[in-house]
Amino acid sequence: MERKKIEKDLAERLQQERLAAQNEFQKKLRFAEDDAHKQYDQRVAIEKRGRRSIPGLVMSERSQVLTLLRAAETECDAEGLEMLLNCAAEDGHTDSGDDSVLVAAKRKFTQLQNPDVIEEYLENEEDNAELQYPELSGLVRLNNLLTQLRKLGADTDTRSASRKLQLAFVTRANNQRLQSIFESADKEEVELAQKIFGDLSNFSDLKQPSAWAEAGAVVFPVKRANRRTKSGKQVWGILDAQKGSSSGSEMVAQAGIDQAAFEKMLSHTRDCICESMTCVPTGDKDQEEYDAGASLNFINLTTYMTDKPAQECQRQACHDAVLELAKQSHMRDEVYCQVLKQLRNNPDGRSLRLGWDMLYHLCSSTPPSPALCEFVRAFTKDQQKKLMAKPDTAQWAEEATNNVHKALGGRSMWKRVGDFWETVFWCVDAASGSIVGSYHPKLDEASRQGKQLRS
Repeated sequence: MERKKIEKDLAERLQQERLAAQNEFQKKLRFAEDDAHKQYDQRVAIEKRGRRSIPGLVMSERSQVLTLLRAAETECDAEGLEMLLNCAAEDGHTDSGDDSVLVAAKRKFTQLQNPDVIEEYLENEEDNAELQYPELSGLVRLNNLLTQLRKLGADTDTRSASRKLQLAFVTRANNQRLQSIFESADKEEVELAQKIFGDLSNFSDLKQPSAWAEAGAVVFPVKRANRRTKSGKQVWGILDAQKGSSSGSEMVAQAGIDQAAFEKMLSHTRDCICESMTCVPTGDKDQEEYDAGASLNFINLTTYMTDKPAQECQRQACHDAVLELAKQSHMRDEVYCQVLKQLRNNPDGRSLRLGWDMLYHLCSSTPPSPALCEFVRAFTKDQQKKLMAKPDTAQWAEEATNNVHKALGGRSMWKRVGDFWETVFWCVDAASGSIVGSYHPKLDEASRQGKQLRS
């Protein structure tokens, strides 16, 4: 009998392992199919818009250069104009005759090298973003203009324009009665939303690396010329470590410096932070108090995620403190940005698991602001594939990320269970310490009303 039982258990275990392997294979196959469909859809969308990636053009396609130039000129796409103008020069197009499109494209490209001209264009596109029904074409131009301003390294404060752009997508989603812009049937709209919300450094309330610091030498201050004033501008840059320069005189290109600085700012760390990651909300508390609250919250967060050693009771207290701070509307987005920071490039599997639990609990109890909510959705979708590809996180990755998606959609069981037991009163025996009774106002009231109806 014992032998038969062992054989039966072994057969069941083998069956479970075979089913698990089949499920894992189906998941990988599904992801591969999704990637293939996504690439195909992107190619179709590009063809519908009349745009091409210039390095991929063949001779049969280069006859469409003028059409592509017209589209890039309309969309204020400086990068696309640059590539297309080079392609037009190679094909022998001139500035006369039917090539008036080429003249207009060159003029627009020249204008897009001047920050003052870009600011004038921005004002017009910001008005469109504030409309009740903002046009997608205007949002495309607004995004391209903001991207070009960042590349030029201009001192223009783009926070207001970025916020209007991001809220415009929230408005478009509401107009379509969608929970998220990523549910839109317009693939071009979803593609543009992914460009914006897929990069956390685009969040309008996030500080620039030049105005942020954390404990420890993570980024280095470097000087670069200021185009708009005679003095130099102090910025945070990342030295090219591969060059082995100890003096700090050799730097990578400024665009790469800015990108690397954001990468450091928005990646996991075990160090404390000296100040908030986000700007102080207008009309709220002063900078010093805001920074102090943000620094303390980061200590609580890293303690709960086991990035700092602590006893279990202390960790749970830190967990509750983070959730409590997030209830304050002026600190909520700061708390979310800190959690996303600690989830990016985190090498520790247990810390990651606890961090995703924290994000789930935050989304269930106090969802982020509408714009940041789209960033969280894009972040969760992007991280799901990365987590499932890692052996130490693959087992729980799909469940954890799906929980966050459900919580953002208002379908969180954690919130309901938490709310239910929040107001339970326990009766404890002082001598033995055991629970001898409990009282739940909502449950008891419902029971009382039910008895009255039956009687």
